Amino acid sequence: RVLETFFGNCIETIDPNAIYQSIWGSDITKGDELKNVPYVVQVCAYILKKLGERLYTNAFTAKHDGSVFDKTASFFNGFKTIIDKDIKGENENKKVYISKELGNLFELTDSITKENAEDALKVFYWGENISEVLRGQNLKLFVNSRVYHYYTEAYQTRHGALPYNQSYDKRTLEGAENVEIVPLSCVPMDFMLLTPKTNMLLLYNQKSSDENFIVERSLKNHYDVDFIANMFFGVQFESVSPEVFAVAQKKLV
Repeated sequence: RVLETFFGNCIETIDPNAIYQSIWGSDITKGDELKNVPYVVQVCAYILKKLGERLYTNAFTAKHDGSVFDKTASFFNGFKTIIDKDIKGENENKKVYISKELGNLFELTDSITKENAEDALKVFYWGENISEVLRGQNLKLFVNSRVYHYYTEAYQTRHGALPYNQSYDKRTLEGAENVEIVPLSCVPMDFMLLTPKTNMLLLYNQKSSDENFIVERSLKNHYDVDFIANMFFGVQFESVSPEVFAVAQKKLV
């Protein structure tokens, strides 16, 4: 697999004097010392938090577009984007690496609902083309948070009277104690990913000074400061071999 990161940046102007006479204000109104006043530090921490949230939100669905520079969704290629490229043979090698024939793709015929969620998850995991080597490992089953809700609702509706059914949350797949269900809001609907946790890679560049954030006096206003962040980010799978990877989704058009 080719491990690829993309370069992105963020510049946000902060006006510390907007709250000068409030309880959050500072006695400093201009110059380099503005960079260290408590209000500026708190705003910078908030911006960093929002950057992390945007990366999470787009972790599966982002599509890199070198002509768009102001959207996290076009900053890098997300997990599902990489999967779709490997299904269509639109990767760097122009080869199909994920398919039903290879044993690492399960095509959903229907959307996942409250009525069929339990069956959908089980049929995917116990499918005939899923590798026994894959099923023999400790696995994560990544699904959308709503799909997990559908699964727990379906399970309670069908099996609410079972004596061992003592809790609402079902973090392991029924009949497969080695499979932890991981509900994430950033996972698309009608999409399931089965793989060991170690197979999913988040890529940074934290070994050099190129990836950092700084606060500088604004180039536009002597009374403002600029928050400037540099980041290299990407995602990838260590392998999409059927022994460590299987995905379920609707057929691509």
